[in-house]
Amino acid sequence: MAITRRELITGIAKVGVPAAVAVSVGSQALQAETTPMPTAAVGLLYDATICIGCNA
Repeated sequence: MAITRRELITGIAKVGVPAAVAVSVGSQALQAETTPMPTAAVGLLYDATICIGCNA
């Protein structure tokens, strides 16, 4: 019996989610080293549906 795509993705999720939680819980020391966000920070919205591919 071959494994289906659904079974593969479910199996990966069952292993990956607890591993990701373990890594994020263990990264408390890394969060203390982050730089503060500047007050004049801006965001960028990119609409790929109207992109003409000019590479600008």
